[in-house]
Amino acid sequence: MAENLMVQRQSMPAAPTRRAFIGAASLAIPLAAVAAASPLISGPAREWDRLVAELHRGNAALKVAEKVHNATETAYFAERGMVGDRPKSQDADYPRPIRDMTIGELRNFTPSAEKQEQYAAALATWNAKSDAVRQRYQHGEDQWQDAVDAREDAVRAIFAYPAPDRAALLFKLDLAEREYHGLGIDLDAAIARQVFADVRRFARREA
Repeated sequence: MAENLMVQRQSMPAAPTRRAFIGAASLAIPLAAVAAASPLISGPAREWDRLVAELHRGNAALKVAEKVHNATETAYFAERGMVGDRPKSQDADYPRPIRDMTIGELRNFTPSAEKQEQYAAALATWNAKSDAVRQRYQHGEDQWQDAVDAREDAVRAIFAYPAPDRAALLFKLDLAEREYHGLGIDLDAAIARQVFADVRRFARREA
């Protein structure tokens, strides 16, 4: 359920992998209200109760982590901007303006050893400062990624567990609709099989 809510700008590095299942985490938050309004299944379906409660906790944790992530991301880019742009090679070392040089001249041009050393030193300093800033704010990214993973596990556990009654089946269908509808994402094949298996099982009981 890929919900990918990061703004279109340079971002702190993040490991994609299973996060694609959630993608734009903010779009999943309204599900907490939907789930809270749905009647919990009681009696023999104790495991279903536990799975639904786990999803509630996952939604709440993701909402908190998202606030932390947004705040740390804002602070990160503010401090990262103070570091400045990545150093570029020295144009001043060219014999004439680069726009007037031929491709052959550019290909054969070699900066002086002094210029190369100056550039290497400036780049090393910039990298050190940039990495230090990223490390200071990495916890917000990590917390958000962990919350996304936990919620993903809770959602998949819901779909994998056979619906104990009609209310549970409706809960699954609503969950599938809210996770995928409007995101331009095809329904996960495994989840589709699990939901269809529930539907067939209930349909046979009524036949």
